[in-house]
Amino acid sequence: MKKQLNLHLISYSTGETLSFISKAILSQFPDIEVREFDHFLIRTKSGLEKSIEEIIKNSGIVLHTIVDEEMEQHLNQVCLEKHIPCLPALNHITDRFASFLGVEKVKQRGKQHMISIEYYNKMEAI
Repeated sequence: MKKQLNLHLISYSTGETLSFISKAILSQFPDIEVREFDHFLIRTKSGLEKSIEEIIKNSGIVLHTIVDEEMEQHLNQVCLEKHIPCLPALNHITDRFASFLGVEKVKQRGKQHMISIEYYNKMEAI
């Protein structure tokens, strides 16, 4: 019988980054049966609270890309109190980059999905 895991993915945006990361991680555990809970487009405290209710009902591992410090602290505190592992998917990597580069990271939500004037220029050219 395969071991079961509830995996909660929490993202401010579409969850694309988390989906790729979780697939890469889970490929290392082929004998684990995963039940994935997607909490995407979580942009408000009330949205986060709904996700937290689901996390408590279906305890497992929380993997997130929350950038808002207040929301991240709240999620971390609830998970700590409930003994639920809560892992920021990108913090360690971005912290290492910032350290190596000698600069502060910009904590901006959805930055990789922002549409720039360059994008509109490309679309116009097409």
